[in-house]
Amino acid sequence: LGDITQATADGILCYIDRQLRPMGEETTAVFRRGGSQVATLLSNVTEGLADEQPLGVIVTAASNLSAQQLIHFPIQKSLDDRISELKPQLTHTWGLATTHVKSLAVPFPGLPLLESNLWESAQVLVESIVDHNATCAQTERVDFTFVCSSLLSADVLHTVCRTLLDSGAKTDDQPISDKDTDES
Repeated sequence: LGDITQATADGILCYIDRQLRPMGEETTAVFRRGGSQVATLLSNVTEGLADEQPLGVIVTAASNLSAQQLIHFPIQKSLDDRISELKPQLTHTWGLATTHVKSLAVPFPGLPLLESNLWESAQVLVESIVDHNATCAQTERVDFTFVCSSLLSADVLHTVCRTLLDSGAKTDDQPISDKDTDES
């Protein structure tokens, strides 16, 4: 739980729409804290692209934030409730992020669509990280920090991570907090 704008990571994942507007409370907070420079940098990068041209992941500097980079992840509004379609896009995003950052703060759930389907969203997010880690060298991996919007979302994400770990993923593939240990 925490404020994504205060995350101690090299980069922050931001969800944007086709018009480059922030999607979700956490990305809106990043844009608000970053000021007009965030929107200006984003529009400068995409200047000259045709409206119908699909957007890929966009990396910009992070102004007025503890992070150095913002990794902008465009969401197509046509996804409706097909969260599973995000998995290959997220896996690809992690690969691109490795060329810019060593650590990345990821909001969870981060989007209203993901919030209404916490279990599936957590599974897609964690599986995309496992898939990325399975295809890259140890030195190309990104350290992930999940910033959850509620205790419920943190608990769901923790449970999904543990379930995937118990089903065969390596422990170094999953970012589990040291606060997860039993103190009884």
